[in-house]
Amino acid sequence: MGLLSAYAFPDVASGGFLAYLYDIEVAESQRSFGIGRGLIEALLAACKADGVKLVWAGTEVENAAARRAFERTGAELEGDQYAEYEWDIA
Repeated sequence: MGLLSAYAFPDVASGGFLAYLYDIEVAESQRSFGIGRGLIEALLAACKADGVKLVWAGTEVENAAARRAFERTGAELEGDQYAEYEWDIA
């Protein structure tokens, strides 16, 4: 139905860990059922349990589906040329 790929790495500036949501995909026939949102929420829960301070992702400004999924899970838009989102889960 869907997949999400992310990686966490040490934050050398302030300690702790950061995570980057690298890829998310939902099969076309399975879209609009909340699968993307569920994948993101599972990632955020796992990151929070692991002590990750910040998760971020980016997408093209025109990618309305990704932007909707990010915004519905509490991400805040950080750019205007490239849609960069962050989840502050500290």
